[in-house]
Amino acid sequence: MHHGTPTTRRALATLLVAGLLAAACGSSDDDADDASASDSASASASASDSATAPETSDSISSTDDVGSSSGVADESDESDESAGDDTENDTEEETEPATGTGAADEEPVGDPDATRTVSHLLGESEVPVNPQRIAVLGRRGTLPILLDLGFEPVGAIDASFLFGDPFHPLIMDEAGEAGVEPIPFAADGPNLEEVALLQPDLIIGNLREYEAVAEQLQQIAPVIALQWNFIDPIANVRNVASLMGVPDEAEELIADYEAQLAAAAAATTDVGTVSIAGFFSPDDLRVYRDLNTLGQIVARLGGELVPTEEQLPLGPDVGVTYISEENIDVLSGESLITFVNLDPETRAAYDEEIARNPLVQALPGFQNDRVLEVDPQLVFGSAGLQGLRVVLDQLVTFFAN
Repeated sequence: MHHGTPTTRRALATLLVAGLLAAACGSSDDDADDASASDSASASASASDSATAPETSDSISSTDDVGSSSGVADESDESDESAGDDTENDTEEETEPATGTGAADEEPVGDPDATRTVSHLLGESEVPVNPQRIAVLGRRGTLPILLDLGFEPVGAIDASFLFGDPFHPLIMDEAGEAGVEPIPFAADGPNLEEVALLQPDLIIGNLREYEAVAEQLQQIAPVIALQWNFIDPIANVRNVASLMGVPDEAEELIADYEAQLAAAAAATTDVGTVSIAGFFSPDDLRVYRDLNTLGQIVARLGGELVPTEEQLPLGPDVGVTYISEENIDVLSGESLITFVNLDPETRAAYDEEIARNPLVQALPGFQNDRVLEVDPQLVFGSAGLQGLRVVLDQLVTFFAN
């Protein structure tokens, strides 16, 4: 397919976005002219949202990517993100991720114009059976999962503020070889002109990343909206594969990972007690246990997670417990695993303000020289199953020494 010169494509993208914005403004004016109709539509939309989308607090924040408060939303970037809006804590309820309906049409797979119907958080979309120009609007693991499944997206959200690179360093080379272009991302979501410029035939990603502009995006290309599960990265692999119509490929990837995990568990002994902490700032200290993926892996390898729930109740935030410096000694494990993000600012803050803190240095893990630093984004699926394999290798090596 001929997509025109870069200048022509940019001009067309600019016109398209201008038209979308004008249409949105016009729609707003029409709504203002008929208040009662607007109220009725609003009530209808609210009922529809309740039926199709999980209840979540989906505003993006600087602490929303590594361990926020609840199950699915155990996510916090743990950094002051340059995206501009990530400045407050965010909590989401644990929900079942939306799944797709697979190929609903009877058209042959080989037909380039064949479509299928997919059900997702925004309703239903007619999407290509064989999408060729996928735009990924999610800074989490949707991109690496698609790459693992054999897709080659044309673009994905630029998450340099989180990783130091546009995409997680673990998949940067693979994304480059596939020709994935970084899509600029700001407080109000992805840059619509840049998305349109890519001429996608499918848009997919975590709804929270683009909810404010979802309507405009749906006029650029069919959209599949999903919700990221921060407790269970394996569920994300299955969900994305199902939505893309290739569930069998996901099961093969998962089987390989499960085999590696089982082999690691059989080979690992005498792990002892382990504490998992997020020392993201002097005022943001967290304890993770078996509702965190890392905690689940440690337990599978034979580690005893401390503090126990009897020693430190989970409290209202199921996935993580926040503590103060005064009770930091609850991190009494013989080994200590700490989350440290990759971006330079967060890394420097951890080294200078936290790791040197006398209270932190007094913890048994530091005293025993048994401290392992782990990239939290790997744990929460930002590099897909590749990332979990890296974490598993780190743990096996750490516990063997």
